Amino acid sequence: MPEDLRTKLLANTASSHLPQGAFVRRDYDLTKYTLSKRQFTQVRSFLQVEVAITLGKIVLNNPQTQKLLTEQTKFRVVELLHHLTNKEETVRHKAGMALATFAYNNTSQQYAIKNAGGIPLRSFEEFLVSENELYQAHAAFQIIVLARVIDSDQVNLTARGVELLVRLLSSEQHSTQILAASLTASLGHTRAGVPAALITAGM
Repeated sequence: MPEDLRTKLLANTASSHLPQGAFVRRDYDLTKYTLSKRQFTQVRSFLQVEVAITLGKIVLNNPQTQKLLTEQTKFRVVELLHHLTNKEETVRHKAGMALATFAYNNTSQQYAIKNAGGIPLRSFEEFLVSENELYQAHAAFQIIVLARVIDSDQVNLTARGVELLVRLLSSEQHSTQILAASLTASLGHTRAGVPAALITAGM
């Protein structure tokens, strides 16, 4: 492959997986990039929450792999809490998703989050009222799964999330309908009362 084409491909590939504006300077050979300290922190946070989501899905409903993750790594779910206040919207959103994935049908993780101080409702409000319906759907799912560890009434919080998901099932956007349906189906296997709430809300 010609060297100039290889250089361009490397540059495009690298930049396509990082937040916009991550690379601030190209050196003369176009293959070396320099990150500011702040940008490096943002990229690291983005990667951390992405990895956490992946790990959460791997150990989901699997006590054996959950035990291995705890015993053989330094990872603790409470370490994700500080990402909820990250300056980057994408990082905050994915941090909520990672926490919900680990807490899904996992009371020990929920207790760990609660004992670490819990989560303020304001961490989800921006997404619950977002113009982006996909954000709304994810946030609705998150507040239902994490209702026990959020500083708000659990029953009202669950009802709010359920009503929002049911409303999004009637969205004009097919992507929203698909996501809302998938998340709603997942909630059918959570704690007692949620399936009944979904039916009551008119699913």
